[in-house]
Amino acid sequence: MRVMILLSCSLFWLLSCQSAKSPATQKTLTQAVQAFEQDNYEQALFLAEKVLAQDPHQPDALILKAQCKIKSKDRAAGLQLLEQLLQKHPTYHKALAYRSLLLAEDKKLDAALVDINAALKLAPNQPNYQSEKGIIYQQMGQHEKAIQSFSAIIEKHPKHESAYYFRAINKNKLNDKTGALADFDQAIQLHRDVPEMYSKRAFLQMDLNNYPAAIQDFSKVIVLAPEENQNNQIAIAFNNRGFARYKNQAFGQALDDINYSLQLFPENAYAYKNRALAHLAQGKNKEACHDLVLALQHKFTAQYGQEVVELRKKHCR
Repeated sequence: MRVMILLSCSLFWLLSCQSAKSPATQKTLTQAVQAFEQDNYEQALFLAEKVLAQDPHQPDALILKAQCKIKSKDRAAGLQLLEQLLQKHPTYHKALAYRSLLLAEDKKLDAALVDINAALKLAPNQPNYQSEKGIIYQQMGQHEKAIQSFSAIIEKHPKHESAYYFRAINKNKLNDKTGALADFDQAIQLHRDVPEMYSKRAFLQMDLNNYPAAIQDFSKVIVLAPEENQNNQIAIAFNNRGFARYKNQAFGQALDDINYSLQLFPENAYAYKNRALAHLAQGKNKEACHDLVLALQHKFTAQYGQEVVELRKKHCR
């Protein structure tokens, strides 16, 4: 499971196929959803069209068709299909919830909140709708309301791991680090193979100066990260673990991790800064100053601020 699924972007909760007219239609819709989840949008669209050929107004198929269009970078056509569906079925809660997702993606948060509230009024027992509401409040910066939404899910569904995960994020935003840590622990206990959960908990452990626990969590991220290293996730995890080891005064191990991170992702300005810190801790100012220059060359200041500039002023005269 990935964070995208935790963010309620999976179609499984939108396409329950309950409105299907026959077992054959249900089967075709299920196959279409499976194709979509495998990123085979062409096949998913073909199957959705097959259902619509029999029933042009089948709402689940129309939502799936809209989603396929959007994933295939024909967003305008997808949105038009969704609006047509809602004009015909204005109280169809799945379509309202899906439009809420799209509005939130476009940062139209007030409108997204209206839609998800309408969906919840029609289907109050849908935990994923309540989760989406919490995520919208989180994006608005209204963290107390976000916590209320996720707590409402947990009260009825105590094994809903993403509710704990997102509640932890919002508790951390309100500086309730103890509460956030407890929620991350619970989320991980319920679902132990999501690297993003360990990464979030590791950074929280860093804030609490619990560096051995942070090192352990970053190690778990390295183990669980996909082998194809999409978005340089493994490289970033090695860099983060290296920084945690630096904070734990294990400078040699820190350098090993950061050096390997830079082999995988040599454009990472933050890793050069972290390696400079490890060199400084060992009294190797020449090597540190060289790394600080590399960090600037890789646009550290534009991405992260003045820290490298200040370090150079202090150590590289």
